[in-house]
Amino acid sequence: MKYRREIDGLRAVAVLPVILFHAGLPLVPGGYVGVDVFFVISGFLITTILITEMEDKRYSLAKFYERRARRILPALFAMMAVTIPFAWFFLIPDEFSDYARSFGAAALFISNFHFGERQGGYFAPEVGEKPLLHTWSLGIEEQYYLLIPLVLFLCMMSGRRLSMAVLGLLAVASLLLSDWGARNEPTVNFFFTPSRFWELLAGSLLALYATGRAMKGHDLLAGLGLAMVAFAMLFYSERTPFPSRYTIVPVLGTVLILGFARQGTYVARLLSTRFMVGVGLISYSAYLWHHPIYSFTRIRALGEPPIWVMVLATGFVFLVSWTSWKYIEQPFRGPNARVLPSRKRLFQVSALASALFIGFGVWGLNSGGFPNRVDLAPELYGSLEDGYDVEGSDPCFNWANFQKDGQATESYYCVKGDPEGTRTVLAVGDSHVIPYFAALDKVMAKQGVRLLVSLQGGCPPLPDTYLEYRNKVDAGCLRRNLHAFDPSIFENVDGVIVAARWSFYAGGDFVTRPAYLDTKADMTRDLAYSFQVFETQLAELQRRVEAAGAEFVLVQQPPYQDFSTRDVYARVHLMGLDFDRVQADLATGRPEHDARYAPIETVLDRLAQSPNSHAVSFVDDLCDTELCAFGTKQRANYRDHDHLSVWIGESFTPRLLAPIYPEMGQGG
Repeated sequence: MKYRREIDGLRAVAVLPVILFHAGLPLVPGGYVGVDVFFVISGFLITTILITEMEDKRYSLAKFYERRARRILPALFAMMAVTIPFAWFFLIPDEFSDYARSFGAAALFISNFHFGERQGGYFAPEVGEKPLLHTWSLGIEEQYYLLIPLVLFLCMMSGRRLSMAVLGLLAVASLLLSDWGARNEPTVNFFFTPSRFWELLAGSLLALYATGRAMKGHDLLAGLGLAMVAFAMLFYSERTPFPSRYTIVPVLGTVLILGFARQGTYVARLLSTRFMVGVGLISYSAYLWHHPIYSFTRIRALGEPPIWVMVLATGFVFLVSWTSWKYIEQPFRGPNARVLPSRKRLFQVSALASALFIGFGVWGLNSGGFPNRVDLAPELYGSLEDGYDVEGSDPCFNWANFQKDGQATESYYCVKGDPEGTRTVLAVGDSHVIPYFAALDKVMAKQGVRLLVSLQGGCPPLPDTYLEYRNKVDAGCLRRNLHAFDPSIFENVDGVIVAARWSFYAGGDFVTRPAYLDTKADMTRDLAYSFQVFETQLAELQRRVEAAGAEFVLVQQPPYQDFSTRDVYARVHLMGLDFDRVQADLATGRPEHDARYAPIETVLDRLAQSPNSHAVSFVDDLCDTELCAFGTKQRANYRDHDHLSVWIGESFTPRLLAPIYPEMGQGG
């Protein structure tokens, strides 16, 4: 294939926005579209080479995969190897375990499945600290490279027309799947190979049409293509369904550039400038190195660094990328490769390196992330870990998931305390009940009180309320809310304790992934409306409880920490940082908390004005006038962002019981 400088320039158009997007620089909100440009380029170039060799009777799978190995593996393996010591010293065990799994998956070129299965989505805040997240696209490409040679070989036996028809049908099917997936399974869809193949197939179809033809340049069409790509990068955002029908814009734009930005056109001249070609030449290395550099920069900073730090990191990205291109990529490439010139030896070394990398990934995963690296004092470690046993093994957690519609109301409650007790207390809510769970169970058992628990993770304790999150209505949550709050359950009950992460349901903690509430299946996806539903249905729960003569105890949620408490303590230990200084820099400020939760606290306080209702807050215990502390050097107040540690929840429990049984509240 004749070298086209403008294609290297197009690679620069692809990689620069991706780098800026992942740097967090507010210049190209749709910079992630650059990956889609790469997909089209890859499909075009690979198919051009394949059909040329097939028609010239020079087709060889061994030669094809040798070129892929020389192009992909040296820089990829070098980058992965360099991440190991940084991961060792920077990542806490859970993160290292996930990193190890992604490491092995990347070596197998299946990391797109790993990230699609285990992460909160490509745009989730935490993915900026996943060093190997970007390898998902390499997985997509390599999976395509496994299939396209065989498909083309079979189709080309009957000529290009059949090949175009088959690939065209596959592309349409893939596009339809991606558009459906964007609406129904957006997280999986982003990383799902069949949802992405149509983008590579678009390049392949262009290659089938253009190869061997005297394609003429066309300024208008090439300019339109560049404008379409630029439009997507500048005006798409994290909220744009992707991949979907919206992806047609940058994909078609790239096809127009490849097809019509020929020598002599204005677009070709722009893309053929020395700067653009230079960036294009190092684009593969730049793509490989930018994400781990940014990830470890963020991890070391315990969050999002200042813009000037990310600008410096970006300069470092290009320095490392040029070095990688010059001294790692180039020696392995071309017919006169200086390193491992033998195809057989190249395959042997590649197989050995892959096996070692996969083995390291399995080792790190099975070890649990090498937890011995973080040797925290037992008291501190216990305060960070307690509570997870409830989520992991206690049958009371997500109890409604195991019930069926039509059962008696009480069957939606797990029975704790003294099952034979003559008095009854209900504890309902989401995972924010966990800090008080063990203490309530212990006290109720000692006092001869039956404790009925409805503990449903990620579910607002609101009667007849639907919750939609990530485009899905949780079945267990809906079952609990439709059946567990029948007025009959509150008869002969002394009190009902209600605890939840109210802000998540009433305010939408995650702007890019909001939760919506409604009292009907046909959801109204509006945060203001959801807040009204929260207020109305919480008042309805209060009405049902008070109508039965029971005390209604509302627990104000603790301040949300923007940084995970477990991560803070672990990284302070791993990096030898000063805890007090880190806490002063990163813990949530009291004024920030007060402002953030004022609307929700107003609702709870207003409901508490009723004679049988009470709002209990621990904010003053957790915060002074300036700061809401993670904890002390010896013990943590939280186990993550928003869940209190069990030890502190236990100390607060008497104050939850005081409005119901004053004699049990003497300890608070």
